[in-house]
Amino acid sequence: MADRAEWKNRAYEICDASEDAVGFDEIPTPGLKSAIRLAARLSIAGAGLYLKSLWKRERFTHASGVGAFGIARIVENDRIPKNEYFKPNRLLSVYLRHGNLMDPPTGRHPDDRCLNIRSASIKLNMESGKSVDFIMNTGDRCPFWNGPTVRDFAERVHGGPQRVQEWLRINPLYFFNSVQGLRKAPDSYASLSYYSQMTYELTDVDGDVHYVRFRLVSNQNQVPESGLPSYEDQRKYYERNEEIYSFDDEPDIQAKPINYLRAEFKRRFVHVDDDDAVSASAASYRIQVHPLARHSTQTERLDLFNMGKAWLDDEWHDLATIDLHRLLDDDRTEQLQFNVGNLPPCLALPDAPSYEDYRSIGHVRKRLYSVAQWGRLVAPVRRRSIDEAEIEYQVTVTTMASKRGGYAGRAFLSILGSRRETGFIELHGSGIIGRLARFHEGKAYEFTIAARDVGTLEAVEFYLDNSLDGWYIATVSVDKTGDTALFPAYRWIYGHGIIRLGEAKLIFDDCGYLKVLRELEKQKWRDLLPWHTWEDMPSHAAIRQHADLPRDLQFLDEKMVFFYEKLDEGKLNMLYNKIRDWIGAPLRRLGQIQLLRNIFHWEDEISQYSRFFHFHVGNNEIPEVAKRWFTDKEYGRQFLQGSHPTAFRRVVDKIPDKFRVTDDDVRGVLGRGVTLEQAIRAGHVYIVDCKELEGIPTAEGRFIVPAMGLFYVNAADEFVPMAIQLGQESGPHCPLWTPQDSVNDWLLAKMWLRCADSQIHQMKDHLLLTHLVMEPFVISMYRNLPSVHPIHKLLLPHVRYTIAINTIGRLKLVGQNGLADQVLSIGCGGHIRYIKECYKRFNFDLLFLDHALDDRRINDDVDDDRLPRYYYRDDARRLWRVLQQYVDTMVKVYYENDDAVVRDTEIQDWIKEVCDVGLPWHGEDGEAEDEEDADSRNRHKVPSRIPSRARLVRLLTCIIYTCSAQHAAQNFGQYDYYAFYPNAPMTMRRPPPTEKGNTVEDIVATLGDSKNVSMQLITVWLLATLGPEEIYLGDFPEEYIVEGEARMAQDQLRTSLGKIEAEITERNRGLEVPYTYLLPSRVPRSIAV
Repeated sequence: MADRAEWKNRAYEICDASEDAVGFDEIPTPGLKSAIRLAARLSIAGAGLYLKSLWKRERFTHASGVGAFGIARIVENDRIPKNEYFKPNRLLSVYLRHGNLMDPPTGRHPDDRCLNIRSASIKLNMESGKSVDFIMNTGDRCPFWNGPTVRDFAERVHGGPQRVQEWLRINPLYFFNSVQGLRKAPDSYASLSYYSQMTYELTDVDGDVHYVRFRLVSNQNQVPESGLPSYEDQRKYYERNEEIYSFDDEPDIQAKPINYLRAEFKRRFVHVDDDDAVSASAASYRIQVHPLARHSTQTERLDLFNMGKAWLDDEWHDLATIDLHRLLDDDRTEQLQFNVGNLPPCLALPDAPSYEDYRSIGHVRKRLYSVAQWGRLVAPVRRRSIDEAEIEYQVTVTTMASKRGGYAGRAFLSILGSRRETGFIELHGSGIIGRLARFHEGKAYEFTIAARDVGTLEAVEFYLDNSLDGWYIATVSVDKTGDTALFPAYRWIYGHGIIRLGEAKLIFDDCGYLKVLRELEKQKWRDLLPWHTWEDMPSHAAIRQHADLPRDLQFLDEKMVFFYEKLDEGKLNMLYNKIRDWIGAPLRRLGQIQLLRNIFHWEDEISQYSRFFHFHVGNNEIPEVAKRWFTDKEYGRQFLQGSHPTAFRRVVDKIPDKFRVTDDDVRGVLGRGVTLEQAIRAGHVYIVDCKELEGIPTAEGRFIVPAMGLFYVNAADEFVPMAIQLGQESGPHCPLWTPQDSVNDWLLAKMWLRCADSQIHQMKDHLLLTHLVMEPFVISMYRNLPSVHPIHKLLLPHVRYTIAINTIGRLKLVGQNGLADQVLSIGCGGHIRYIKECYKRFNFDLLFLDHALDDRRINDDVDDDRLPRYYYRDDARRLWRVLQQYVDTMVKVYYENDDAVVRDTEIQDWIKEVCDVGLPWHGEDGEAEDEEDADSRNRHKVPSRIPSRARLVRLLTCIIYTCSAQHAAQNFGQYDYYAFYPNAPMTMRRPPPTEKGNTVEDIVATLGDSKNVSMQLITVWLLATLGPEEIYLGDFPEEYIVEGEARMAQDQLRTSLGKIEAEITERNRGLEVPYTYLLPSRVPRSIAV
């Protein structure tokens, strides 16, 4: 063997050929005949390869190999064309298999010492179900380069030494190019260089095509490539091919075991101790790319695809690093399947127009490989001889009870342990019967698997041959000698997936390949959930519609069917009502006027609106509020206990100057002898100020006003309206409206205030401050906290469908021509501007219940007496308290102390990404309020780090509370208070009145038309309807959490919520209108509507 620096390919000298006289045959012009020949050859070769694979149950070439699992990281390199797949710093899983091209003649065992071409096959990103595969060999050029030359090789390669010699003599290039790739007794697979040899088309982000080749080299540059054949080796290969299997005159090689290369590779993964632990990185490589985009003629372009020619050796650039962490069992290695046709959209092996074309190699390979693999799958790989006893594993796989959650196809399972893995073992019978079998949803399937002891159980790995049909797996349990391990999944498996043991692990609890799995899971979600940032809005997932979301983030089919059935039912009923309106519009208008005229004789008109509700939502019962909506007592009660209980704040010191209210104006409300100043000082005066609507545009033909309302807690503890001003500055055109005005004037003023309040409720307090500001925490959770992280497990039940409902909402609710455009006065663009203005003022601290109540001056014991019957506040405090206790216990289970929180880089990355990307500050920088702010918070007061367990507890409590209780309080009362349109109109069709003396006709003309009324009813009916599969606060049907102490915390939470349920239920028995929106049994545990 020669040193690389001195080595020379002597093939032409040995075969007595002139290098100048050797060349490639001219490629004929493609035509119909050559295309037919290509198709025919492909069919014949495919059938032969399939039958051979079916018979031998092994690879056609590279039959003996060794494999490992690891991680690939794309490097930053300006010389690489920018593309959509190989993005700098992206992490990808990698399965790598080394092998030898040809085994010795029949009767000999595979021998790593022989002169042979060595290979490296790479599978990237297998867990996505769409892997990217490269098959590389030693040698910078290939012994064959088109269909006819492959035929020459294939006809002789398995015929023994004489047939190989015959092949070498057909064309000197066969011999020369073979010598380029031959290696004899190299030091290690990991020290060789491997080349793709085929040319790919890489399309960059600008749409330009580059021609590229790939190679794999050792990451240890100082190690020269070994095993290069000497002159004598080359001569033997050409003249006496059978002698390459004899080492009588080479005692150093003779002394090596025949499997020494595989053994050396395996030893890299084992420490010297007895733990069989996985090293940090057992073998390290670099993937390099040779980009070329230069050609001037069609001939030159075709020549780029000639595998028989090498490209310049000094143009290779680093594309990625590969670090291998876990050795694969021999059976698992042989189950790996590689197909050069598995490529991302930006990379292609172009089809060939003819059999003789240089592109025919790639054309044939990407088709034949899948055929051969199909044969091996139908007749699985023979298991290697086992040198130790097997044990039995009792495996139970439970499928989620969800429509289409089952799986039809062949399924394979491998159990991964601390020492080894079982390799894939089929969970069905083999053959046609096995393929026709199906795993049904909601069923548990039990299997007995006999395999070697893998050590401590760590994970299970699935392979599904039907990657288009996913399997929604709930749990996998594995019983090993009486000890049962649970692997909670609750996710879809497509093609391939690894499910880890249920025990929660922090990043410093994992090592070796388990830490690699963490990184790969995070990278997977970074690929699946890219950020979309836009100015003055919370960032969200860059996914336009629900169907484009990863399947694990989508609603279950049952939820989507329920959602769209309700929407379609409402729209169908609205269409029916439109026809009815067209027929009887004049009568209907008169009916509305008569309804308002007979306001104090409501029972006489109830049947008319009963029919109206039936036409739209199929319900003859209208909300109870319709029977008393017009009274001041009910009007005030709705601000206190309705669907928007956070609209008001206590007046401190004095009423704002812009709101000119005197004692005389409100004397009828305050009562004899009480002044405004006294009422304010007693803490009984509250204000609703819609100033934030000032300047917000409205849809054409619709109007809104930044109204203000003053409320008073009277001697009967009733929260009643005192005065309303339809604007921010009083004056001749903005009079004060009070209960002393006429019934029509006062009613119209109350409607205008409710209309303004409804815009704020829907777009800010509901949409922005629950849905939109929570989504960044969820996205960052997936991107930074792997599923084994305890905080991921803690949060997941409470954020499961947040991204899904927000994706639907952006399209159907606030998108162009969405429900907001049809329902709100500020629709058609004004609602988006309003959300942006609100986000500019967003203060994260105000999501914390105590801060929010403090900000509104209603959070101390005195305030409780000043403002009785504020059941939202009372119930919210109860829920916050028990949620905080629950979270505190959970955090202490997993974090020993504050230092553990600080050292948890994943939790720190999570909150930092929320701060920097998810809820960023878009305004100008300014001075922070204190040192802590300067270090860790943006101008929205969103933290960028978590310094202690206490801070983590408080943050997590806020998230869980907002996604459950706060959202329930803001959302599920909508039908009760918005369905009856006059009670809370969201649209006004006339400008606000500037003078008094309004009539019933004026009120009817101001309210929305039939379409507005219909769409408002349908919208709130849809939003406030609880689905049949809803899961409520405190319910944990999934087993995300398995630790005993943590499960006890869940039990304690359920107990505490049960006590709250009893307390609220008892209180509600004495109420005319029970407040049920924070009743635990009616609070969904997450935002899902």
